[in-house]
Amino acid sequence: MIIPTTVDATSRSAAWPLSSALPPLGALKTVPAIARAHVGVTLTSWHLSALADVAQLVASELVTNAVEASTGPDGLPRYVVGRMPLIRVAVLSDGVRVLIQVFDQAPASRY
Repeated sequence: MIIPTTVDATSRSAAWPLSSALPPLGALKTVPAIARAHVGVTLTSWHLSALADVAQLVASELVTNAVEASTGPDGLPRYVVGRMPLIRVAVLSDGVRVLIQVFDQAPASRY
């Protein structure tokens, strides 16, 4: 999801792309909080703190969906070929817009 800002692009000295990614994380209930914190710290360090609240909410929702898709009704991860499913989170920016990417290894369909 891309989150725009009203900040004038000429006031930014950073070159495209700014990027930051978490290492792969197991599909656990703690991952949305980790993603939220990572997005907030990253955007603040890029001087895009005006976007942090919305971006943190978006990241949290996307990661929560990935965790739910990767876990069973009991809340435990659905192991795929004997391995815990992983979730990857990346944040990119051109100094004006923010792109949040969330990847998971959930099966294509739960049903």
